[in-house]
Amino acid sequence: MTINQIDYFMAVVRYQNISKAAEQLYITQPALSRQISAMEEELSVTLFHRKSRPITLTPAGQVFYEAMKGFTDRYYDAVKRTELVDSGVGGFLKFGVLPGMDLAGFFLDFKRKIHEKYPDIELGMFSGSFADLMTGLREHTYDFLITLDFGVGSSEIARRMTIGDEKNYVVLSKEHPLANEKKVSLEMFKDERFIVNAPEDLPEGWDEVLLKCQEHGFTPDYLMADTLDQYMLMVVTGMGVGILNGTSTLKAQSDVVFIECDDIDDNKMVIVWDDENPNPSVKKVVQLLKEALPDEEII
Repeated sequence: MTINQIDYFMAVVRYQNISKAAEQLYITQPALSRQISAMEEELSVTLFHRKSRPITLTPAGQVFYEAMKGFTDRYYDAVKRTELVDSGVGGFLKFGVLPGMDLAGFFLDFKRKIHEKYPDIELGMFSGSFADLMTGLREHTYDFLITLDFGVGSSEIARRMTIGDEKNYVVLSKEHPLANEKKVSLEMFKDERFIVNAPEDLPEGWDEVLLKCQEHGFTPDYLMADTLDQYMLMVVTGMGVGILNGTSTLKAQSDVVFIECDDIDDNKMVIVWDDENPNPSVKKVVQLLKEALPDEEII
């Protein structure tokens, strides 16, 4: 039995007349009658009382009708969605985001542009550590990442564009004695405890802040945070000095201060993808990204 035959059957039910149904289907009445007879032969049942006027369903035909009602709509909807996904203008894109990043600004505007041009592409937002995000990119668990650029350059698969440029800051509890300083140096914290990221969540396996401190002549005491969420909590509660990018949502909190420090290298907010990702929508969105950021280079 074909989808066309089911369409024919539903048309006869709708119009209760073979001639009228054939006219709407742009086929001849005999051709339509043959198709209905072929269905009945395949099912070994009689579907219609043909001698009644208007034509009505037999009990068996009624059961078949109830089962098929909405089937063709679902079928054609599935075909349409399949075609959209295959062409890249529909489907689902998964964005992995570094925890605590403020996505206001370019990304939210870009998200709106995606919806406007490709309304059939759905976006999913997921949070994960840097290591988890990069693993997800390699395994295509994520189609795009929103993260900071540290370590991304060492990945052979990752392509990226800068979507935000913010400094890194020394972050202190507002109760810290140096909280009112306008600018600080790392040496001013040589007797302080730093909060650092777990090595397994870092591209080089060691916290860059500790390396910077060593460059300035000291190795600080430190506490290790297993996650970025824990890192921010430890900073907020005054357990140690943190180093965070200005894109951090923590910057909006009143119980911490972000202080400039020239000793710390800056990071950029980047959107990252894999050119070999098999999801056809990735290429569509990358093209849209190029149009939105014509002056930015793909690295």
